[in-house]
Amino acid sequence: MPQQYDISPEELEEIEAYLDGTLDGNALQLFEQRIGTDPVFERKVAEVRQLTIGIAEAALHQKLPAFHALVSTPGKTVPLYRRWWVAASVLLLVAAASWLLWPRGDSNERLYSTYFSPDMGLPVTMGSDSANYLFNDGMISYKEEQYATALSIWEKVADAQGDNDTLRYYRGMAQLNQQHIVEAERLLIPVSTNESTFADDATWYLALIRLRSGDRTTAAELLKRLPQREEARTLLEELAK
Repeated sequence: MPQQYDISPEELEEIEAYLDGTLDGNALQLFEQRIGTDPVFERKVAEVRQLTIGIAEAALHQKLPAFHALVSTPGKTVPLYRRWWVAASVLLLVAAASWLLWPRGDSNERLYSTYFSPDMGLPVTMGSDSANYLFNDGMISYKEEQYATALSIWEKVADAQGDNDTLRYYRGMAQLNQQHIVEAERLLIPVSTNESTFADDATWYLALIRLRSGDRTTAAELLKRLPQREEARTLLEELAK
């Protein structure tokens, strides 16, 4: 039986504000701290975010009142089931998607969702060299979306062999894929400023992070460092509108 999470109307409203990019200041900092320290809440955010990506928004707007009526009931909680959120086969959850996706406030989160796709990782070749074997073992976990396991393995490689831009970049991506924004930025910033194979990719994801956080000015400055990247030019045009 899939694991169940109960989400209150207040939590859902706060998650929506976070995903819309309208949560800022101290509220945003406290929210991201909670994501980093509360695995259940992190899972709730991930489930709601996955739903917003997987459901068509416009056709579902008509079902908005039914969902509002449900979650407005005092003391009411809405059960979240991973498979139901992904499939959206239950009318209630479909209505939830329309509520979350209908355009309100700024478009930062919607732009982020449009342009973000996770790095797919490096090809894996398992050889006899122990250092590469351990790194590739972490890469397999990364490709399987076992990000915490990948991070644990790569931290050991960094401790044993010394850190480098490849390790920083993929640890940063593993953190970002877990919605650990602060840690992701900490790892990606030095990669973006080095003469590294991953410098442009790190800069791209940093721009998306800044966009999602509502810092369009910094996002635009980062995108300007990627003149050869078509998606960066297109997003920069979007931000200028």
